[in-house]
Amino acid sequence: GINTLLIEKIARSSAEQRAGRAGRTRAGEVVRLWSEKEQAGRPARETPEVRRVDLSETLLTLLAGGIENLDTFPWFEAPEPAALARARELLRELGATDTAGRITALGRRMAAFPVHPRYARMFLAAQDYGCVGQACLLAALVQGRNFLLPLDNARKSEQREEFWGGRPLSDFFPLMALWAQAHARKYDINWCRQWGVHAQAARTAGALAFQLQKLAQSQGLQLEQAGSLADDALRRCILIAFSDHLAAREDEGTLRCRLLHGRRGELRRTSEVRHAKLLVAAEIDEVQSRGDVTVLLSLATQIEPQWLEEYFPQDISHTTQTAYDAVQKRVVCRRERRFRDLVLEFKETTEAVPKGEAAELLSKEISEGRIKLKEWDEGVERWIARVNFAARALPELGISPIDEAARELIYTEICFGKTTAREVREAPVMPALKAWLSHPQRLAMEQLLPTEITLPNKKRPAPLRYEADKVYTAATVQELYDAPKEKFKLAQGRIAITIEILAPNRRPVQVTEDIDAFWQNSYAQVKKDLKGRYPKHLWR
Repeated sequence: GINTLLIEKIARSSAEQRAGRAGRTRAGEVVRLWSEKEQAGRPARETPEVRRVDLSETLLTLLAGGIENLDTFPWFEAPEPAALARARELLRELGATDTAGRITALGRRMAAFPVHPRYARMFLAAQDYGCVGQACLLAALVQGRNFLLPLDNARKSEQREEFWGGRPLSDFFPLMALWAQAHARKYDINWCRQWGVHAQAARTAGALAFQLQKLAQSQGLQLEQAGSLADDALRRCILIAFSDHLAAREDEGTLRCRLLHGRRGELRRTSEVRHAKLLVAAEIDEVQSRGDVTVLLSLATQIEPQWLEEYFPQDISHTTQTAYDAVQKRVVCRRERRFRDLVLEFKETTEAVPKGEAAELLSKEISEGRIKLKEWDEGVERWIARVNFAARALPELGISPIDEAARELIYTEICFGKTTAREVREAPVMPALKAWLSHPQRLAMEQLLPTEITLPNKKRPAPLRYEADKVYTAATVQELYDAPKEKFKLAQGRIAITIEILAPNRRPVQVTEDIDAFWQNSYAQVKKDLKGRYPKHLWR
């Protein structure tokens, strides 16, 4: 839906055609400024025009000619499906076709005009507002070469602006006013040069305007009496013809605009409607400049918001969305007014935020690491590891493991009833985690899989560490004296504890699940290795 003008290398067929053109008057030579290898690597021919241009006028002509099924039309070069879909969508938006793609009575009237369907629709709308003649002039001014030339003299430029007076509400209006001045002077070459008017282009536009006016009369449209510019009427007609080119300014300090279909563009700096918050652009071009590609909006017209409700009530929607505001760090309700998919205005509020949606949004922030829970520490991770161990080792308890999906559910539970990141960071964690287990499951886990064990020669209980498929504890040789084998069994003897046996410096010297085998087989060598280094410690 956007015209694109990019610099590309010509195809081989174009290069051959240029050579023929250079030798058409007499014999000569053609020098190509690239290598033969590069020539061979170029595409054989340019992309066919039917695959590059807007197809809405073509489709309307086919429909008006009785071709009802465009899907089976035998194209010589088939267009791109996306281009066909876009053309069909535009014809439907203009009212030329119905929802089934059939041509309407309005579409048949539009097909009688040899211009783009947009301008044909504009002529028919102008009949309702009494500005058919001006609409024909507007269309004629953009069909050919632009007759408005830049002026080097700044003072002269300011004086030229007096021809249209004040601040125009459309970039079309200065063109129409200046053309009227040139036409009144019969395109005097000296006057045109003085005021930056291309006399021949203006004369050609005028001739086309008169042709369009005659054609409009032949189609039953009434020309208005010559007089002042029908400002509001023409702007309304432009909106009807270019509703899909609606653009909303990002803010007053920039020329950047939001367009339909999630696109972005920039209003040309020379536009007369730089102050407009809502506008339609008759021309949207993608151009290449300094290596970057920019979407530029031209021939813009200021639009009044209430006109959208008047002409396109079915395309106006009001939505309420709950979203996390990363700047305010809180969940807000965003109420939007949209034209199709373009947000026209929005308002954010923290009132009446749905608790469930807020909890899910905040949970996502936790999952992606943007909110840290202060109480979610190593102790919490150890508790989760113990639950997951119980789920695998003691299936009879019916405990569900806490995987990534379960963590998100728990995050959501922690966040329920909260709307700000601060509330979530300070929230207690263990109540939501313990709620993962039923009361009988918690009692069974405390009894069968404790967090620590007592040893006869250790002042404090030895902590137990639960990992994927084993339980670990650590103690020095001296702390393990007199500890019976049964001490290192859990779940009524079904699960053996893996013991990390430590030297007096708390560094591991051996790992075992059978403490009796250690005493019988390995202890003598461990004692021999360590007793000399730690003589003050008890060695039995």
